Amino acid sequence: MKKIFLAILVAFSCFASAQKNTYKLYFKKNQVILSTEQKKELSELAKKTKEAELVTIFPLTYDSIYQRYIFSNVADKQAAEIAKYTGNIGFEVMSRPSNFPSGFKGRSFSINVKLIRSIAVVEVQKPYFAPKPSQFFLIDPKRDTLIKGNEGTKLHFPIGCMQTKNKVMVELKEYYAMADYVKYGLPSISNGKMIESGGVIYLNAKENIGSKKQVSINPDKGVGLEFTLGKNKPNMQVFVKDPSSKKMNWILQDSLKGSYTWEMTETIVDPDDNVISQKTYHSKEEWEKHLALEEKKEILQKKAEKTKAKSDDMLQLYNLGFINCDRFPNQPLKPLKVYLTENSAANYYLVFNDIRGVMSGTASENILSFESVPVNRQATLIAIAFEGSQAYYFSSPLVTGGKPSLKINLKPVDEKFINGELAKLH
Repeated sequence: MKKIFLAILVAFSCFASAQKNTYKLYFKKNQVILSTEQKKELSELAKKTKEAELVTIFPLTYDSIYQRYIFSNVADKQAAEIAKYTGNIGFEVMSRPSNFPSGFKGRSFSINVKLIRSIAVVEVQKPYFAPKPSQFFLIDPKRDTLIKGNEGTKLHFPIGCMQTKNKVMVELKEYYAMADYVKYGLPSISNGKMIESGGVIYLNAKENIGSKKQVSINPDKGVGLEFTLGKNKPNMQVFVKDPSSKKMNWILQDSLKGSYTWEMTETIVDPDDNVISQKTYHSKEEWEKHLALEEKKEILQKKAEKTKAKSDDMLQLYNLGFINCDRFPNQPLKPLKVYLTENSAANYYLVFNDIRGVMSGTASENILSFESVPVNRQATLIAIAFEGSQAYYFSSPLVTGGKPSLKINLKPVDEKFINGELAKLH
């Protein structure tokens, strides 16, 4: 009897010592698979933990009824997932799910882990899908230039539209398939409202010299832009990625006009592309005075007048980065809530059958919410989750109206399967 009591005492004392350094990892209701944010949390924990230091990790879930954190009925599975992941980022799992008193309601589960090797534990989440290939075009900003992407995007660079005199390397990526919007996180959302997309591009520009200096678009000139799909649809406008938002949010390009600053940099290089001199002009007047002194202003103006007509039928672009061709659908928009029989940690997308739009949803408890979507339209709900190199996928038809209820059954799949399913989207 004494031996049994001593063993219990030793076990409890070991647990108590581990309690000196504890970490609470919070899960959503019925969530088992670790989310990307949770993995980042554990990786940050590994960076802050000293070598050979013991840490106890508690998997907790918020109880909205009693308004407190508890060990849920899947806490044992959550603890097992924590043990599995921490074992891959530098920790040694000292004990598996345990049943020691902890002060939280329900059966208590904890994971004791010890950092066994001093390494810089920073998880780099590699993209599961192969990145969209870039296309590169070398242009001379002193010449009128028209380029066309592999998927039909046209860009017209009139003389003087780039804020440099050196040759410019233009990078272009095109996103037109609905699958692209899902795979690369490009939902059609503007401040919570769905927008109908006529295509997305990514545009970047750098000087083609050793410094690879970033080049911006001259706001007095702009770049002509013609999207492959959106060019024939009325009311299409240029949207850009909101620089103030962490999530992908599209805002009208015109809303950023007040932030433009006029700047022109002239760089002179020798035949070997070595920079001889470089000067920046901070106003249009200063730049034009410089051009007049070099007797080039009149020549540039005449050439610009001849080529201006080429851009008249194009949308005008004044920003680099992600660009979207969109319009707001002329129909009622309402919030949509989908009731889930169980909540899985996943990325949720709503893809419409007859509107070129993709909405991303937010899951909380057992409710999946979409802020503002067209009502009574047929769509496909897609859920994608990742655990390391393993992907999980689910899709189901859905009508945006009423109070739809779904059971999300994520199944392990490979990239080829997901690509095939997404390719079926209209």
